[in-house]
Amino acid sequence: MIQQASEKQAPKLRTLVPGLDRDLETICAKCLEREPGARYRSAGDLAEDLERWLEGQPIAARPLSPAALVVALDTTESSYCGNRGASDDVGIGCRGDDVEGRSR
Repeated sequence: MIQQASEKQAPKLRTLVPGLDRDLETICAKCLEREPGARYRSAGDLAEDLERWLEGQPIAARPLSPAALVVALDTTESSYCGNRGASDDVGIGCRGDDVEGRSR
């Protein structure tokens, strides 16, 4: 059994528990990674990700998709850019410059 665990990848938890939340599966999979560098760096990092999952926030174990990143940037930039969010002008800075740096 120990040899099998060291040689084979752990099964995806959703194959064992079909209704399992994807983010929780991702958190568990990160804990079970073979390479130490791919796991959480500390128990505190794991605890923080579990707290984010419990609060319905994006987890660190799953990078944001491009669409979710735009929404996250929109929320963040609105406080810095006078309520002008990233989704209004993706790739354009707070100063009102276009992509090539010209003022609009």
